Amino acid sequence: KYKNSLFYESSEDSLGFREACALYKVFLSEATALGKRLWTTFDTKGMVFGILITLFSFLLDIPFVLSEVRKMRGISLTECCVAFLLMMFQCALLTFSNSYIESEQSIIMFSLSILCVLLSARRGLLYVALSRHPGIIRKKDARFSQMQNDLFDASWMLLFVPCCSRLGEIFVAGHGMDPSIRRYAAHNPLVFISSLAALSFLRIKVKSTQKKRFGLRFEFLLRDVCDLFQIVTLGLSWVEKRSSDVARNGYLMCRISIVLSLFCLAISILRPGVTWIHSQYAVIMFQYMSLLMALTGPSSGSSTVLFLLQIWALHRITKTIGLLEVHNMILAALWRMCTRHMFFATGHACSFNRLQFSAAFVATDVFYFQSAGVSLFLNTFGWEILGNCLVGFASIVSRKESIWKWFCFFQLIEVSCSCISVSLMRRHLMVWAIFAPRFVFAVIFSSFTLFIRLCLVVFFSKTAD
Repeated sequence: KYKNSLFYESSEDSLGFREACALYKVFLSEATALGKRLWTTFDTKGMVFGILITLFSFLLDIPFVLSEVRKMRGISLTECCVAFLLMMFQCALLTFSNSYIESEQSIIMFSLSILCVLLSARRGLLYVALSRHPGIIRKKDARFSQMQNDLFDASWMLLFVPCCSRLGEIFVAGHGMDPSIRRYAAHNPLVFISSLAALSFLRIKVKSTQKKRFGLRFEFLLRDVCDLFQIVTLGLSWVEKRSSDVARNGYLMCRISIVLSLFCLAISILRPGVTWIHSQYAVIMFQYMSLLMALTGPSSGSSTVLFLLQIWALHRITKTIGLLEVHNMILAALWRMCTRHMFFATGHACSFNRLQFSAAFVATDVFYFQSAGVSLFLNTFGWEILGNCLVGFASIVSRKESIWKWFCFFQLIEVSCSCISVSLMRRHLMVWAIFAPRFVFAVIFSSFTLFIRLCLVVFFSKTAD
């Protein structure tokens, strides 16, 4: 009845068409009312059950925390106390204030800067003391010839980490925005092409490492060529999207780039009969970042370069031993703050109105439910997943598994306090606008951490066998 009414001429009176419009209007109003009623329904029993589960999980980690506290000595104890207080403020107290939640990126930047400056200052003082009185440390550590260089490197690398985050905040913007508006400097071809060229150089460096280990194989050659061609097609896609010509939308190049990323990921993960080494993990992370860049936009090129520099510095800091060694709890705090800052630096926030819905249309102007949902999901949470994987990989490579345990402990504190805060603030004016979305994001972040933790346990146990 209603379908046939659409074929009436405009001059004819269609009662069926009018009735269909009226019913559709009623449907929209009822759907909106149902959505508001369900969204504003507070499940008290479910929240109490969730609080009990998170507190029980928190109690299970108490023996690990106590054992780590006993290992803290001297100046390391002061640094650990500062790091722990900063993490408690970020993970626990922040969830109880709507102003703190809205300023979370600035709080993370401040905490990261304070912690890195403190760590760098102590190593800088040791460097000065060693330069003036070399005998002080010569008696304690036989590697005196490298101590000065190591102290200097540790000092500037610790300062380098927050500098990268701050540079990203100041100079990189426009994530998820249309490049054709030409409003942001990061959308300029000179900027994102330079960033992609730097990423290509880093990818070639990883290729040379694998060639030394395995020699030249067709499998690796094919994957390397596809990775570099993926970067080229991504750059062409961004150039076309910035064009004022409507016909040049960059969809074809973007599709090719996404398909190549998925193809290379499949080859890297599913190929049999090859021993996994560190460079292969780096290749997988690089391919995954390429996919995220395609879904985030031209601004992500500059952000990815800065994030890779941070990862390099953090890996160097994580591998330090002896007098320069940073406590595992502090390393977990640094990794967590850098990972979460990358989430905010790419234009995201723990709020539903900050979702970058443009990610659903990076490769097409037609809405497809499945592909659009996956694109929006990876655009929003892909960088957090990447950070979790990098932390787990760094803890395994450095043989400091307590880094990952501390990382999971901080995430557990965040989801526990978020659950408690949203329960206590259920009558607050901003509960559904700020506290509830923050709780939802905390639960999703914790789910990623738990899933990756299980995957790492299973995967590395098989690799060890």
